[in-house]
Amino acid sequence: MEWLNEILGFVVLSGPLVVLVIWLPVSLLIAVKLGKRFRGAGIKVIGGLVIFAIAFILPFADEIAGRVYLNYLCETKAGVKVYQTVELPAEYWDEDGRPKFIQGIGSLDTSVLSKYMTDFKNEKYSSLFDIKKFRFWYSEKESGKVVAEVNDFHYVGGWIIKNFTPNGASGEKCQRPELLDSKGIILSIFMRAEKLRSK
Repeated sequence: MEWLNEILGFVVLSGPLVVLVIWLPVSLLIAVKLGKRFRGAGIKVIGGLVIFAIAFILPFADEIAGRVYLNYLCETKAGVKVYQTVELPAEYWDEDGRPKFIQGIGSLDTSVLSKYMTDFKNEKYSSLFDIKKFRFWYSEKESGKVVAEVNDFHYVGGWIIKNFTPNGASGEKCQRPELLDSKGIILSIFMRAEKLRSK
């Protein structure tokens, strides 16, 4: 029975590929049938190729358009925005100059920097393309003033990916390196007082 599980696993993982293989001959059939309506041999061939291209791409158009829109958002709206840098005195740094307010995994230790807090929001950005916006920000606890924010976008995928993959989503995000460097983001906000004065 183990071989049956492996075959079923392969079928589930290759779902979008199966749709592609089935849709290819259907697109050819549509192109041949509609291409016959054109007059002249050259025009029939060109018309058939155009119809084939349109018919073949049509089921994947939302996937293509969604990825194009995700790339646009990643280039124009994603990234790190630091609105205000914060000077921290020597007591917030160890003898080697390492920050005491960053936890091992690269997150802000709000027990050390008690005047600041972090928060995040995950919201739908585009219903048409099923794109979500992930916003993470650092702010002053008392005033609520945002000192920096990180924006990222997540594309769930087109209808084929959603319906023919195990988890129902492709899960593509912006691939900007600065979004992955949480320690670097924190150190671009909270700086050693002497370092700022020496600039």
